Amino acid sequence: MLKSTTCRKTQFTWLLLTMSVFFSILSLAERQTGTLCTPQEALTFRCRRQAEKSTLRNTKPKSKICTSDECLRTATNLKYSIDFTADPCSNFYQYTCGKWPEEHPNHGWWSSFSSFTTISERVAISSLTALASKPSSDDEPKSLQKSRDFYKSCMDIDPLDRLGLTAMYKYITRAKLPVVPSLFTLADTEKDTFSFDWVKSETLIKQIFMMDVFIGFVIDANIYNGSENVIYIGQLYQKCPLPSPIKQKMTYRLRSGTEYQELIRERQSNTIKYIIKEIITNTTSVQPVEDVLNEAANIILDMADYIEELNMNYTNPDETEEDTFSMTFSDIQSQTDIFLEERESNFWMSYFENLFTGTNITIDPETDLLYTTQLDVQYLLRILKYILESSKIHVELYMWWTIVYAMIINTSSDMVEYINKQLVYHDTENAVIARSRSLECALLVNNYMGFAVSYVLADEAFPMTTKPKVSI
Repeated sequence: MLKSTTCRKTQFTWLLLTMSVFFSILSLAERQTGTLCTPQEALTFRCRRQAEKSTLRNTKPKSKICTSDECLRTATNLKYSIDFTADPCSNFYQYTCGKWPEEHPNHGWWSSFSSFTTISERVAISSLTALASKPSSDDEPKSLQKSRDFYKSCMDIDPLDRLGLTAMYKYITRAKLPVVPSLFTLADTEKDTFSFDWVKSETLIKQIFMMDVFIGFVIDANIYNGSENVIYIGQLYQKCPLPSPIKQKMTYRLRSGTEYQELIRERQSNTIKYIIKEIITNTTSVQPVEDVLNEAANIILDMADYIEELNMNYTNPDETEEDTFSMTFSDIQSQTDIFLEERESNFWMSYFENLFTGTNITIDPETDLLYTTQLDVQYLLRILKYILESSKIHVELYMWWTIVYAMIINTSSDMVEYINKQLVYHDTENAVIARSRSLECALLVNNYMGFAVSYVLADEAFPMTTKPKVSI
């Protein structure tokens, strides 16, 4: 009897606490929207607009019901945080917040926490689980079998140790870049007359590595007509999907302090010089000159800083889809000619002809459109001017480093160990936790074979997990 009375008191206390939480949240929504949801309506997603008063014959006034984004978002988060299987009398916290970690995983792999990173993390974990598991049946689709093989090959690091740095060389040459940068192989007199087709290498890097170096490019669904794909250009959209130390760097650029910034630059410079030296000694018998190594590191870091700053200066976090518009090739070329004073005539047609070489895609400058924003256009004009005013031998070095650094983590264990040590800074506050290779490999497979991976994810999760959530 005493136990029953105690539980009733606990239940009554829990009820008061729960109602207090509900009404606090709903009062906030009311202040923001001028409307009110009942707790039950908020939890069951049946928060709908009150019918017009003119249509009501009932003399008893009805409260307004909110349908704002804030109310719906609050109700959704609240519902999917509650663990209804828990007993609130024995574990109130588990009841109210028990499902939050499940619905909102956060291992520290991203530098920020949002709905997008939460979804990305859940997809990453689910993909890893699916690819690392054994097939559920013998008649598994071939595409899914190949995705598992892809994952296994990515995880097989023994061949990487045997191949070492040589695994990168064929991809460097395919991008029309030298295995050893020209800065280290040419005499000073030859450097002054050095010629380099950066557009050719830029477009080849997009084809081979699926990454942007100077110009952002992606083909995606038209935001105004989802039935067609269009070309978007502007700031840098894509980084190489290969497992890479680029994705493990800390958010140090947001930190202040000269001493800290100097430490970061020193670590980066050490990494650049070490990698270049290893590649040169691996391919030639000549030891690189220390002064040239320092020069190369400074060139790469200065160009990287400039490009990143340019991206930040022409980024608007409040930009919406309405800011995106289409341009003809002649329109953007006209703006380019004015800004660059006719130094790059017919640049954009030449660029895209190079980009689509080897495909059955042809560009018609009269009918095909480029989708962009005003800020993206300003970025494109300024990055082109920067490249034209930079030394060709410096541009080649930077492009060479970009793809080498994207591949370097997939070479020997010694190289990986050195890079990881350089990435561990003295002050680890606000650091992004490095993702494991298994997770990086799962993301790589998902990037290239997403439809195959989604097959097994949907097959496993839809009946028991997804369908109940979308059913009203």
